[in-house]
Amino acid sequence: MTMNRTRIKRMIKMADRGARVFSTLVLIFLAVGPVAASEDEPAALFIESIEVVGLRHLSFEVIVSESLLSEGAAYTEDQLRQAANRINRLPFVLETDFSLRKGTRRSTFVLVITIEETLRFFFGMELQASSETGLSFAESGSDLGDLIRWWIRPPLMRQELDAEEAESILAGVRFSLGRTGVLFAAYNSDRQGIEVGYTRYDLFGRNAFFNIGVSRGFETDLWGAAAELGVPVHGNHSIRAIWDWGRSDWSWGSASGASNRRQRLALRWQFDTRNDTYFATRGKLLFVGIEYFDEASSSRGAARIPLDPASSLIPYDYTVDQDLVAAVASATRYRPISSRSSWWVGGRVAVGQSSAQIAGEVPPWFQPHRLRRWNTLEGEFNLGYLRTIWRPPGSKSLNDLRWRSFATLYGGHFQNRSDLRDITAGRLSLGTSLDFRSRWGVLRFSLIYRAWRSNGPAYLSVPSGALR
Repeated sequence: MTMNRTRIKRMIKMADRGARVFSTLVLIFLAVGPVAASEDEPAALFIESIEVVGLRHLSFEVIVSESLLSEGAAYTEDQLRQAANRINRLPFVLETDFSLRKGTRRSTFVLVITIEETLRFFFGMELQASSETGLSFAESGSDLGDLIRWWIRPPLMRQELDAEEAESILAGVRFSLGRTGVLFAAYNSDRQGIEVGYTRYDLFGRNAFFNIGVSRGFETDLWGAAAELGVPVHGNHSIRAIWDWGRSDWSWGSASGASNRRQRLALRWQFDTRNDTYFATRGKLLFVGIEYFDEASSSRGAARIPLDPASSLIPYDYTVDQDLVAAVASATRYRPISSRSSWWVGGRVAVGQSSAQIAGEVPPWFQPHRLRRWNTLEGEFNLGYLRTIWRPPGSKSLNDLRWRSFATLYGGHFQNRSDLRDITAGRLSLGTSLDFRSRWGVLRFSLIYRAWRSNGPAYLSVPSGALR
């Protein structure tokens, strides 16, 4: 009970800090963007009725619910444009077009919404080559004890250049379930298993949505679940509640193995005017919220002391329990350069508190560090460029090849609240990709390079953070 009260107080404190951080971020964001001001109110168009053209697998109710439009109401051209963007952000809509037709009465209109859907069967694949480099234990000034701990728990920061290739495949099918439901099932190669999910639109008749999904991996004993509730407040403003959970188990031999359990809870306010979820070329995405993260990792087995091959095996069976409470604020802006190219700039800030507790039968070199507590301050800046380099004549954006490049700079300061020194960590990520999109899905070829820097002991790696 005491621990729960402490966490509640911590979340209240983080909410106050998050509000201050967010207000500063919004002021900066609005300062760099153009302010649309007009002395005259824009003319409103009275929509007598709504028609939806191009439906194959979706229902009329899903499209209208996501647009937040109603028959018998008046809307400005900008409000209609934002409604088209909301529809276009649906994962199974490729293109949305609005047109007006004269109504049955004077000064009234029929709104015709023309959409292009993806196919019922969808496929996505990413071929990625990545490399990573960073500081070693020697460069961070660690002693022999840190070397031993580094050997037991290899950190993310290494001196040598690590290169790897990864292939990710997602293939599945979706079905309409009732007038406002969508059900899907897919194979995910990352989890070596299947995913099943359901989304309900126009929840309670208030244009809200709720989705839930479960996943099962077969190569390892892996389970996952996630849920999200979105409630529109006004126009492009909404409140989002997010939950995800995962569990995995590995074993190698009868006496050695590991397990991991994690969950995340998030509550955020969101403002979204993007014209596409995956390939946005214009609009803004802002959100601020509170996040709670909890993870427990267990390990059992036996190991010899490094640099002493004659030593006997030392058994271990311990659990590391980590938790994080943070206030997070984010702002990203997408702007077109021409009809074929655009760029985006954004940033995120997180302020929180994290801790790690080690319990059980731990090796002797873990004894001094059974409990670690940190005050966390993290920031991230990203800049990107998107260009359409090929598009068949007359196909609009239904089939195209795009080149995407980005740079992300991350920095984190972790103030020690226990018996360890403060840690400052940084990461530079550079990436580029070619993305081919069509009705059936997306094929991506990407190259990513990451460079880490940290002044902390190598065996600690980097404490839990909200932005990583």
